[in-house]
Amino acid sequence: MVGITILVLALAIAVGICWLILRSVRAGAVRVDIEDRAPGPNSEGPADPR
Repeated sequence: MVGITILVLALAIAVGICWLILRSVRAGAVRVDIEDRAPGPNSEGPADPR
């Protein structure tokens, strides 16, 4: 019974964290952060080393 209670509590905390993340994404806070990041290794760079 204690295990079920802990499982439900952990699930509620996980859902709450996901809800907060989704709210911040819809507000545009995370989207701007992703656009400002440096380009990855697969993107076209100014110079090709080959």
